[in-house]
Amino acid sequence: MTEPVTPRSMWEQPFSADTYVFGTEPNEFLGENTSALRAGSVLCLAEGEGRNAVYLAEAGYDVRSVDLSEAGVVKTLRLAEPRRVHVDAVTGDLAQFDIGTNRWTQ
Repeated sequence: MTEPVTPRSMWEQPFSADTYVFGTEPNEFLGENTSALRAGSVLCLAEGEGRNAVYLAEAGYDVRSVDLSEAGVVKTLRLAEPRRVHVDAVTGDLAQFDIGTNRWTQ
């Protein structure tokens, strides 16, 4: 019997591949608008494989990322390592994840 498709399983398979599904560079919008962010801590939600989180860490931000996929979190850390940046990457379901109050760069 086939396992039912869940939001987590939907992303585990593509993120388990060796290649990065969306590449390793930040999305265009973030790349063009990073200067609008204040210095400090940022939270990347539904971060996937980490391209935006790693980019922000390289730009000097203190970055925490959350993704439903364990494989995505592993790839975030794998992407950060050779670039010598730290991303506090965690696996979590955003429906229950506590983002805190007034903690992240606005």
